Amino acid sequence: MRRIAGLCLIVCGLSSCTSVPDVAYWPEHEAVRLDAPARSERMVIEIDDAGRFHWPGQFDRLQHWLAEEPADLPVVVFINGWHHNASPNDSNFTDFDRFLASVEAKAGAPVRGLYVGWRGDSIDTPLAREPSDFLTVWDRKNASIAVGEGGLAQVVTMLREQHPERAVYMIGHSFGGSALFHAIKDGLAQEQLHGFEYFMLNPAVAEREFDAVEQALVAAWAASPVFSGAVSITAADALRQHRKVTVLQAQGDKAVGWGYRIAFRDTPIGFDRQRQTHRAKVCNTGDACRPSPADTCTATLADGRFVLRAVSIPGQGCVPMQQRPVWVIAGEDSVSANHNDILNSIQAEALADLLAQRWRQRAGR
Repeated sequence: MRRIAGLCLIVCGLSSCTSVPDVAYWPEHEAVRLDAPARSERMVIEIDDAGRFHWPGQFDRLQHWLAEEPADLPVVVFINGWHHNASPNDSNFTDFDRFLASVEAKAGAPVRGLYVGWRGDSIDTPLAREPSDFLTVWDRKNASIAVGEGGLAQVVTMLREQHPERAVYMIGHSFGGSALFHAIKDGLAQEQLHGFEYFMLNPAVAEREFDAVEQALVAAWAASPVFSGAVSITAADALRQHRKVTVLQAQGDKAVGWGYRIAFRDTPIGFDRQRQTHRAKVCNTGDACRPSPADTCTATLADGRFVLRAVSIPGQGCVPMQQRPVWVIAGEDSVSANHNDILNSIQAEALADLLAQRWRQRAGR
C-alpha cells in the first residue's frame, strides 16, 4: 500500500496537481424551481470535510421549507460522489435535476429535492485519466464518514423526527453512498418509517462496515408483521414492498471493484456474490424482454427496457431474495458502464419508476 501511495505521489508531482478548496458553491438560498414544465423544487446544502454545514443557516432554511410544504409530496435527497461537488456545472448536480423531473413525471406530482454537496475531490490533476487521484481514496473515505456522521446525520435525524409521515428517498453515489450509510446506520434496524428508503449507487462501502447493520436490519424485518404467513410474492409486488436499502452496483466499476478493494483490503458490498439479490440488464427492445405472467422472479422497469431478475435459491426459489430488506443489484454494463455512469437515461428512468411506484402505493394512488 505504501508503494502505491508513493507511486501516486510521484505521478501527482509530475502532473502538477493542485488542491481543490473545501468551499461552498452556493450562498444561503431558498428552494429553486426546476425548469418548466417541471413543478418540482430543489435546495442545496453543503457540508465540509469536518462534517459541518458550510452555511448553518441553510439547515434552518431547509427545515422551514419542508415544514411549509404539503406532507404528501415526496422528498428526494442526493449525496454527490468521488470527484464531484455541488457546482451547478457538476454532472452529479445536473443529472439530479433531470432525475427529479423524471420522478415528477412518473409520480404525477411535484417533488421536493435536496442536493447534499461535499468536497468529493481534494486533488485536481491535468491528466486525462486522473491516475494520481487514487491517492485521495483514503482521505475522501474519511471525509465521507465525517460528512455522514456530521451534517448529513443531522439532516436524516431532522427528517425522521419532524417528517415521519413523509415519503423520503435518499440516494448516495460512490463515497456519497458511504456518507449516506454512515448517516443512516444508527437506528436503521429500529426505523419503522415505511416511507423512508435508501439507495446506494456504486457505493464505496465494504463488508466489514455493512455486515452488522445488515444483520440487525434483516432480523428486525424477519420479526415484522409484514412477513407473517407470507409464502409467495410476485415480482411486481416485490418492487413496491420490502426494500429498505438498495445497492445498485455496476459490475464493470473498476474504481470500486478493484481500487477500493485494494486500498481497503475488503470486498465492496456490491461485489459480494453471496450478498447479491438481483441481476439487472437493459434490453434494447422492451417487448422482447417482458417476462411471462408465470415468471415471479423477473420484473421490468423503464417501459420494459430495464430487466430486474431476483436470484433463486435452490429449493426455495426467489421469494427469500424478494423479501429481503437489503437488495444488492448487480448491474451489467448495459445498466452502468463504469463508476461514474450513474443516472444515465435508462438507469434514471428505472430508479424513478421504483420511487414513483413506492410513493403511489404509500399514497394510495
